[in-house]
Order: sequence, then C-alpha cells, then structure tokens
Amino acid sequence: MDQDYWGVDDILAESQHIPCVFHVDVPGLGYLEGSGDDDIHKHSRLELPYWIAHMLAV
Repeated sequence: MDQDYWGVDDILAESQHIPCVFHVDVPGLGYLEGSGDDDIHKHSRLELPYWIAHMLAV
C-alpha cells in the first residue's frame, strides 16, 4: 500500500472502521478483541480500522 502522510485517502483509511468476521483462528492477535485471550478465534466479530483489515485480508 503506497502511503502519503497528507493524502486524504490515507487519512480516511486510518479512521474508517469495517465490521469483520474471522473465518480462521488467528494466533497472537487477541489484544485486538480486548479480551484476555491471546488468539482471535474462528467466527469472532470485530470492527477493525481499514488499514489493518486490509493487511489481514492479504
């Protein structure tokens, strides 16, 4: 992703949240859920910023 500090698209991508449903277990990212668990489990629903949702989808 080509980032530009002053780019409007990049600024909006940082603040835009997207509802996400995980189809696989993701180890080590449980802190995104705000729970004490270390992992995100299959079928978990989270609202993530666009920039991280895009990176996880890739």
